[in-house]
Amino acid sequence: MQTVLVVGATGQTGRSIVAGLLESNNFRVAAVIRPESVHKDIVNELRNSGVDIRVVDLGNIDHRLDDALQGIHAVVSAISASKLDLQRPIVDAAKKAGVKRFVPSDFGSACTRGVRPRFDQKLDIHEYIKSSGIPYTFIDVGWWMQLILPFTDKNLTLYEGLRCMYEGNRQLYEGNFKTALTDLRDIGRFVARIIADPRTFNAYIFCGGEELTQQEIFDISEKVTGKTVEIIPVSMWIRGDNRMDNARKIEYGGAMDAKALYPDFSPRRLIDFAREFYG
Repeated sequence: MQTVLVVGATGQTGRSIVAGLLESNNFRVAAVIRPESVHKDIVNELRNSGVDIRVVDLGNIDHRLDDALQGIHAVVSAISASKLDLQRPIVDAAKKAGVKRFVPSDFGSACTRGVRPRFDQKLDIHEYIKSSGIPYTFIDVGWWMQLILPFTDKNLTLYEGLRCMYEGNRQLYEGNFKTALTDLRDIGRFVARIIADPRTFNAYIFCGGEELTQQEIFDISEKVTGKTVEIIPVSMWIRGDNRMDNARKIEYGGAMDAKALYPDFSPRRLIDFAREFYG
């Protein structure tokens, strides 16, 4: 059984990836953990679930990274957006160790260069990976369902840390563009299939679970809660980047469609997540 090393396993995306890999029963799972985090509850949870904990200080990389990469078939990075450049030495070490696939920390929305600085940084990492010669897979997932629905008073209590983002979710922008949405819990399930699939080597995969307009999202909220969403109109042009038909275009990366690759996979729909969110 192949071993997958997850970088950033204690974050939201990383935890989903670990869960999806374990659920698949197709991989052994290892995780890079910082020395100061070894005894945290989340790390103990990972350890108790069968994850092999490998301690590496990514801010001061030394031989321990080489040791952590021994016996690793694939590296999946879910490193935080503020630390994307730390992936460069990991790529170098993975190439040296003979890792067969590197998946960088993308897991976002489709876009083109020159629109968002953070996205451009991801594309720079893509170019670095390609130039290294290590086999790769780039994976985007659209926008999290967990970050799209308007708040209720109950949600403000449960999701206090994301208050600033949710308070903007009643803003309705001009245009009627759809955007791709994926339940956070489905990210890991997609990843487990993708890295087991030889068709996805050296490819870009887009995993939008479903595509909805803002108005359709508001309609779902109102259907589930029985309450009218107090919409805040915003006069602003929207590009409409984050859709599968765009992701397929060469200028967006020429993505393969995860739902077409895995027709038996049923991603969660927003209506189902909304029943949980507002329940």
